[in-house]
Amino acid sequence: MPDMTVSPPSPSSTIVLLRAAAAGPPEVLLLKRHERASWLGGAWVFPGGRVDDGDREPAWDDLALGRVVLHAGWPQADASWLRDHAVAAVRELYEETGVLLADTVVDVKEGRPIMRQGPGRTGDERRRLLDGLSSFASLCQRRRWRIRLDRLTPFVRWITPEVERRRFDTVFFAGEMSGATAEMHDKEMSDHTWCAASDALARFGRGEIVLAPPTLRTLEDLSVFQTLDAAMTWIRAVPRLVVAPRLVEDGERRWLVLPGDPLYPPGEGPGTPTEGPTRFVFDDGRWRSAT
Repeated sequence: MPDMTVSPPSPSSTIVLLRAAAAGPPEVLLLKRHERASWLGGAWVFPGGRVDDGDREPAWDDLALGRVVLHAGWPQADASWLRDHAVAAVRELYEETGVLLADTVVDVKEGRPIMRQGPGRTGDERRRLLDGLSSFASLCQRRRWRIRLDRLTPFVRWITPEVERRRFDTVFFAGEMSGATAEMHDKEMSDHTWCAASDALARFGRGEIVLAPPTLRTLEDLSVFQTLDAAMTWIRAVPRLVVAPRLVEDGERRWLVLPGDPLYPPGEGPGTPTEGPTRFVFDDGRWRSAT
């Protein structure tokens, strides 16, 4: 008999990093996974990865700033659970791109730390993190960094369908970037680009790039906004959804349906009814949004 065991999803985080463009709509950072990767090889994704034990260390009580502001972005969520995911998002962003959402403690006056923005970074430090030779918390302690969780806005949570062998329970955060450049680490990703969401969707439509359904849907949501302020205003105000797709096959086609779709199995969860299109169709070897 086939193994019907359902794999538990791994807690994960991803960050949708946005910046204003010189002209036109805001740009989003996308990274290309190595073709040889065992999962989503060759796909374009947002920075992110699993929440590990180091992201839950008590040291983050002192090393992470802005926890109250972070939780205000999703007050229904458990504060500790949300903090762990946010720490993972900041760490993964730093490991993969070199972008660090942190300040540096440079002095103390009247018992209060004096902070300086824009801490430095080195490739050696990032490689040690990726090789497991150093922890992010110990690096922050040594460099006197305080990561800024208040620069992240949580806005959606995607849970991989139960039929998948590798499953993830991923919190999506959004953040703004200015005055810094992304420097990819070749151990993690093979390429990167800053582009408008609509441009990424056009490339996907022409078959030039691969996008997983959560990335595709996020880009579709962002593609309607012409300014960074408009996009961030929507992200801060949109209902915080738990999106748990289900696979449905009708003999001819395969559908990935979201909560609220007529084909979504009744009584199954977790999941919150979504706005807009509620299904993807598997077509020509990849998932596409279906209306």
